[in-house]
Amino acid sequence: TNATWAAFLRSAGPPVTGAQGFVEGPWGDCITAACLFEANMPNWESLPEYRDGPAGQVLEFLCACGYDEFHEALERTEEATHRAIERGDPLPVFRHAPPARDGDPVAPAETVPVQANPIDERLIQ
Repeated sequence: TNATWAAFLRSAGPPVTGAQGFVEGPWGDCITAACLFEANMPNWESLPEYRDGPAGQVLEFLCACGYDEFHEALERTEEATHRAIERGDPLPVFRHAPPARDGDPVAPAETVPVQANPIDERLIQ
C-alpha cells in the first residue's frame, strides 16, 4: 500500500520526544525526509504546492492533529536536521549520541536509514 505521509503520521499517534529534546520515531523520520527534500530540491520554493515548505507542512500537520505541545521539539529537530545536512553529519539527528564532553568516551552512533518517505506524496494533503 502507498499511504500518504499524512496518513502515516495520523496512524502513528502523538510524537515521542527523546532525551536530547528531538522528536523521534515516525514524526522525526518525516521531518528528516522533508528536510532532505528541501536540501536536494533547490527550486522547491518556486513550486506553489510547497509555499509553506515541506518541513513547514509537517509542522502544520502536527498542530492540525492536536499535538501543539510538540511543535517546539519538532521545530528543534528540523533545525538540527538542516544543520546536520549542511555539515554532512549522519542522519537522523535523533538517533545519534550527543557530542562527547572533554574526556568522556562516546561509542559511535549507528547510522539508521530514515524509514518514512513523505516526499512520494509531494508533501501536500
